Amino acid sequence: MAVLPDYEYDVFISYRHNDNRSGWVTQFVSDLQNELAATIKERVSIYFDSNLYDGLLETHNVDKSLEGKLKSIIFIPIISHTYCDPKSFAWRNEFQVFCRLAKDDRLGPDVKLLNKNVASRILPVQIHDLDLKDRLLYEKESGTVLRSVEFIFKSHGVNRPLTTSDNRTDNLNRTFYRDQLNKTANAIEEILEALLPDEEPVPVPASRATVVSRPDRDVSWFWSELLRRNVFRAAFAYVVVALFLHQMLLLLTPFLELEERFTNFATAGLMIGFPVAALIAWFYEVSPHGFIRTNSEQAATNPFPSHRKKPFTSLPLVSFLVLALVFQYGYFTYIKPAIAPLTTDAEGNGIISIAVLPFENRSRDSRDKYIADGITDDIINRLTIIRQLRVTNQGKIQQYQGKALRLDAVARKLDVTILLTGSVERHDNHVAIRAQLIDETNTFIWGNTFQRTADNITAVQSEIAQVIADQLKLKLDDREKKRLHVKATENPTAYDYYLKGRSLYYKYTPAANDSAIRQFKMAIAQDPKYARAWAGLGDAFAQKYGRFLQEYAWTDSSFVAASRAVELDSTLSDAYKAMGVVYNYREEYDKALPVLLKAIELNPSNEKAVGNLGTTYLLMGDLANALKWEKKGVGMDPGNWIFYQIIGWIYRLLDDLPSAESWFRKSLDLSPDQHDTYELLAYTYVSQGRADEARKLIPRVLQIDSTDTRVLEVAGLMAHFAGDTKSAKRFFQNSIENNSDYKDDRSTVSPIGLGQILLEEGNRVDAEVYLTRAMENNMQEIGTGSKSFDLPFYVASVYAIRGNREQALTWLQKAIDLNWVDHAKVIHGPYFQMFKDDPELVQMMTKIRAKTDSMRTKAAGN
Repeated sequence: MAVLPDYEYDVFISYRHNDNRSGWVTQFVSDLQNELAATIKERVSIYFDSNLYDGLLETHNVDKSLEGKLKSIIFIPIISHTYCDPKSFAWRNEFQVFCRLAKDDRLGPDVKLLNKNVASRILPVQIHDLDLKDRLLYEKESGTVLRSVEFIFKSHGVNRPLTTSDNRTDNLNRTFYRDQLNKTANAIEEILEALLPDEEPVPVPASRATVVSRPDRDVSWFWSELLRRNVFRAAFAYVVVALFLHQMLLLLTPFLELEERFTNFATAGLMIGFPVAALIAWFYEVSPHGFIRTNSEQAATNPFPSHRKKPFTSLPLVSFLVLALVFQYGYFTYIKPAIAPLTTDAEGNGIISIAVLPFENRSRDSRDKYIADGITDDIINRLTIIRQLRVTNQGKIQQYQGKALRLDAVARKLDVTILLTGSVERHDNHVAIRAQLIDETNTFIWGNTFQRTADNITAVQSEIAQVIADQLKLKLDDREKKRLHVKATENPTAYDYYLKGRSLYYKYTPAANDSAIRQFKMAIAQDPKYARAWAGLGDAFAQKYGRFLQEYAWTDSSFVAASRAVELDSTLSDAYKAMGVVYNYREEYDKALPVLLKAIELNPSNEKAVGNLGTTYLLMGDLANALKWEKKGVGMDPGNWIFYQIIGWIYRLLDDLPSAESWFRKSLDLSPDQHDTYELLAYTYVSQGRADEARKLIPRVLQIDSTDTRVLEVAGLMAHFAGDTKSAKRFFQNSIENNSDYKDDRSTVSPIGLGQILLEEGNRVDAEVYLTRAMENNMQEIGTGSKSFDLPFYVASVYAIRGNREQALTWLQKAIDLNWVDHAKVIHGPYFQMFKDDPELVQMMTKIRAKTDSMRTKAAGN
């Protein structure tokens, strides 16, 4: 019987039978009974199902006998890896049932102890550390935080029940079995004593009653103690001092040349100091004897007034600091000059320049960086909607990724007056997005932390953009307000897939591109109307053909995806950019031009659309405009090697070879593994009569991948143009041997170079085999309607190698009609050497040079 009537047992011990296979629970119960016998005068009754295998199994229903046994005062669950399982017998039919019974019976789920503290009637004994999910499950069911007596032995890689034989020094928890057993018995004793009839209290000497007596520690007692110990006064003083110091820190930061991370660290220190100050105020005060405890005998006779008991809380000092705060607020709100606009728009509204620095990934998992990058990109896209902002594009800010720099110096370098910085921290399903607005003097304007779950993260970019507009007092028209708050998708899972896809796409490797396609497809499966995911899919499909040289049919897939993106969101810059890319790859330059201009109109910060527009002009033969837009692109994204390569290519075509060389070298500094850049640099050397230097580049190319068919082909071309036919022959042969599809590969030129070398060696049969294959591939491509000027040029080259002057010049003219201008490949290259002095060929090249000279003059004017 229990010590109280109407209860079957004093203690009910619940456990998962799997946890007693080693006999631990049986041993624990036996030891606990002995400990209780030595601790409590009255006999304590315990229910424990000692049958390991044949008792109440997990497939049985709870009968009335078990329900009666659960009518116990105290319930001890043995918390293990497997106990917190809604499907288990112990959880469902013992733990949940006791929780329900305890809420309904006369004692209730909690017991008020004699010392006025409160204890739960559920006394967990924990034998394993729990996963967060299991801990949350326990706390949800019990309605209280898990506070257990731990019988856990921990060492490196070990998490098991504590036993009597374990040494305290070997246990990372430093717990001892007998001590924990005694704690359990004492906890049981406290609960049972609180429920037994009251005993006569021990009298307390009157002289010490004010110090050591313990009144009921209810809300009124706690409130009176807060007042007596001057905690409110100390807390208010701390807040005022902290705010004052924080504002002073922000004001002095530019003069002291402090880094942002120092300011953040100091701010965090001030925030952490508040609870510390409150605790010190609760426990300690100043007296003539120095610092004393607030509940000590000296505190009862402390002669100091309140403001002396708690330093820095005097009325004059607090009043001065409050006035200082009011002055600071008034200065920043009414006196500090407004942010000067960069210029004005057509309506006279000021234009303010802003840069969004890459948000820092502070999650434990470095793989969550894609979330921070995606949020940065989304905020930039949102801000570009506001016509009064000139937004620095994402490419230009990438150089500051992960760097600790003074923000005022960054603002000067980016030529902006406002910076937005921030971080993203993800823990399971919770995401904290921190953002702060700083002006060019390193003065804090605004900051906030947005706490979100992964299910509602998609709107935070719009919220931040709106706050920025409010803080900068920008005037938004109805169209801007509407676009600013349109969500790209309502589906958080689709958004996550999209961010992963974009992160993979920008790696520009075949494997990553394929993974990006899968992520974009999963995003679309979650939200078929997600325009950005369709645009990303269009980009990735296009790269399959354009960058990774796979089937032309990928451009059809790309066009369908890009068209769907435009259809879903006609204001999405990336949708038009994706369509422009596929038009370029399909050589429909007249169609690419207007959609890329539209992309830039919608988002002037879209550096990729700017770069693609420059490429379109290049492929159309308009070198002056190509150079103009590519230089604009490199200004927007100075870390992108592609811009430098294309600008070098344009300068080579304009016959400005020193400039071409400089830009190619900068491109290689940024990305040294680009074989195409080495090829173009080699052509530049050959055109300057520096064939030896061109040949010296070949080993660097082969270091990239000496088995890749395209790398070998580039090495062959470099050797062939530099006059090293022996090496060129070997590289061309290796390229063809490594290319299992070379007969149908319409992008390879190795057969042309190898055919010419074999013909010059007198091997006409093999030479004709390769030249015929090259001719058929190029003619088939021309037959599909291709507008590429490279195709007629290579047909002309084959005819020139064969000695067919008329056809060579005819096809060369066709290339010129398609805006081919690379006269250096004819003048300094190997294909037309047989006719280099031919008057008609010389005249054709003279016209080309006159055309490029004119464009060079126009480019200089731009």
